[in-house]
Amino acid sequence: LLIAGVLHKQLDKFIMEVEKTGAEAIIEVHTPEELEDVLSTDAQIIGINNRNLSTFEIDLETVKQIAPIIRKERPDAIIIAESGVRTPEDALQMIESGADAILIGSAIMEGDTYTNTYKLVHAGRIR
Repeated sequence: LLIAGVLHKQLDKFIMEVEKTGAEAIIEVHTPEELEDVLSTDAQIIGINNRNLSTFEIDLETVKQIAPIIRKERPDAIIIAESGVRTPEDALQMIESGADAILIGSAIMEGDTYTNTYKLVHAGRIR
């Protein structure tokens, strides 16, 4: 996981280092400005962090704002919604906003992990 907001113009160099290992980097963005740095590379897996790493505030609108830009500029990219997804409704909102995948942590671990996982995986089918 490479954080565009930390690496900025060194991002391409770090992507090349990851690729030397035979892996593919996930590049994380939080703002449209960070996305500009990512789009100047050949990155194909882009995570959108709903958490502002400076303030730790979560805003699910972040994916809604950035995913359409990625889809327009890089239609084949894999978009991962990261942080703040707590309910099946949140998960569905991320998918409807353009995410191909969702990174979920504490929402699964708090309580019954099997039930929480089932509900989030089946978001949109459970009503």
